[in-house]
Amino acid sequence: MPKFQVEQYEIHVRTYDVVAASAAEAVAQVLRGDLELADGTADFVEIAEDSGLSLETYPDLAEALRQCGAIGQEEILPSIRDVTEID
Repeated sequence: MPKFQVEQYEIHVRTYDVVAASAAEAVAQVLRGDLELADGTADFVEIAEDSGLSLETYPDLAEALRQCGAIGQEEILPSIRDVTEID
């Protein structure tokens, strides 16, 4: 039986401790990637349903998912980034 690797988008909250002159400067430092993540602060929030795999790219997968009732007529497969057969 084949084996697959499925990537799913998730939303996580990451916390940074920032020394800055203002809130705006603190946010700017985070956006520039100038900081390291505070210890133990990457927390799962939810599955990212707003991002997903375009089913136009995978018509066979789309049809198989519709046949098994996993999806309706969606054009985007919510939260799935990629699916790859690995064995």
